[in-house]
Amino acid sequence: MGVSVLIQSTTRNDLTGRDGVTITKALRTIPTATIRTIDPAGSFLPGVGNQVEVQDDLNGPTVTLFGGSISEVERIRRRTGISTLETNCACVGKADRLERRLAGYYEFTGKTGGYILGQLVANSLTGDISIASPSGIATGPTIESLVWDYPTAKDAADSVVNLSPGYEYYVKPDGTLSYFQTSSNTCPVSITTGANVNKITTRETREDFCNRVTIKVANALRDPETESFTGNGATQSFNVAYPIAQAPEIFVGSPAVAQTVGIIGVDTGKDWYWQEGSTEIRQEDTDTPIGSGVVIMVTYIGTESILVAAENATSISDRATAENNSGIYHKQLTLDNKLTRANAQAVADAYVDRYSSLPVVMVFETDTKLEPEAINIEPGQTLTVSLTGYNCAGTYLVRSVTLQLRINDVHQARWVVKVEAVSGPVLRNYVNIFRDTSGGGSITGSGSIASSTGGAGTYTYEPAKLSANTTIASPIPATSGATMVVFIKQGAGPYTISFDATQFAQIVNTAIPAVENMEIAFPFVGRSDGLWWPMSFAREMS
Repeated sequence: MGVSVLIQSTTRNDLTGRDGVTITKALRTIPTATIRTIDPAGSFLPGVGNQVEVQDDLNGPTVTLFGGSISEVERIRRRTGISTLETNCACVGKADRLERRLAGYYEFTGKTGGYILGQLVANSLTGDISIASPSGIATGPTIESLVWDYPTAKDAADSVVNLSPGYEYYVKPDGTLSYFQTSSNTCPVSITTGANVNKITTRETREDFCNRVTIKVANALRDPETESFTGNGATQSFNVAYPIAQAPEIFVGSPAVAQTVGIIGVDTGKDWYWQEGSTEIRQEDTDTPIGSGVVIMVTYIGTESILVAAENATSISDRATAENNSGIYHKQLTLDNKLTRANAQAVADAYVDRYSSLPVVMVFETDTKLEPEAINIEPGQTLTVSLTGYNCAGTYLVRSVTLQLRINDVHQARWVVKVEAVSGPVLRNYVNIFRDTSGGGSITGSGSIASSTGGAGTYTYEPAKLSANTTIASPIPATSGATMVVFIKQGAGPYTISFDATQFAQIVNTAIPAVENMEIAFPFVGRSDGLWWPMSFAREMS
């Protein structure tokens, strides 16, 4: 049979244009296909939503290369009076179902990546995506904390692999989801002598290179805390210290009586009301105000803005030696989704782990005549290259695959295959959860000031390596809502630091390990009193 193009489960090879099929697949991207049809009778009209499959059995068992649906149809009639109708069908793979469904609100603590993705499929993707078998979902690493607040299922799946270094997920043409360790997902093709490829191109690049990252989390989740208020017989509205992230628990009196809770403007008939992002809890208007001296206890999870940082000291040292400079490649990013501090730190650590080595990007072209297994190359596979003389020997992660159907004059079909693979950190879709705010710049000396990223501003300050006991002065005034991370590098001393009391609020812990070149990150937030206030204790960078 060879190559089969099925539209609505009917084989349409006779209506498929010559060289009329192209398939593109990439990691964390919806697969696409383009199919060109030509019907001399002018009656074949594929429509949006029609199911599409492309299969190949040229080399034995049938392989489904693409499965999905038509997302757009262009219809062409070349000349009036001629009945021939052409169409260009743009198709999307079944992974697009991840973008059409929402994951709901979930909190995971101490669960493996495989467990979390299994819950996503079972609870949020019924009827659209199933688990690949056998053993389609690897266990994966344990994720300390992960919170979803109604993201798309794709964003939810991406968040899992962003916290699972060395793991990826992929939706296969049959609509099953696989979560796997890339090192064990071996490509069926390897390149040794070069006889199975037509062309190889490699490039070494600093694309996306980063060995130090500072991440601002606009809505970090605090640990649960309880605040108490006292009724006065009149007040029906109270404010907690931090914006509320989710439904609080409220108790009144002694012994404490649990209260019913609803959302302001949504629910009715409750004892108390709250609203996400607000500090207010409000008693039902028609209820009698809480009596004088009666205690109201509110247990809630609040949000705050925090900064977390991570770096790869070895990478910095290597680049400093190679480039005769500081070796620092520093990015500043913002996370908009709700994360605990531990989860945000894990993201920062994973980001630096992935991006702190120089990548080599390799593109090779082959076809199914030279390499029959080329049609089985998929994104996320590990490709081994031992070819000498090209400076490209090593292990690569397949990032994208493009297949173009070619038919010769005697109607023999073959696939021309173009593969992009990377050895190192270049994986652009990994940063989709970030908004890059590196325009905020870096302060590298007391006379330099970072540009603002909008609003109150986000800054970093890196004074010179300590050469004496030092009082740290801020190079910019504190403004309400602004954030700044100060990076202190220990000298040979060892030396101690303090912060200028006219610019900084009290710092509880300013100790720096007595190890030369050890760095500590001190994150601050500006307040209306004109002082920089500590966001957290200093964190050792490793």
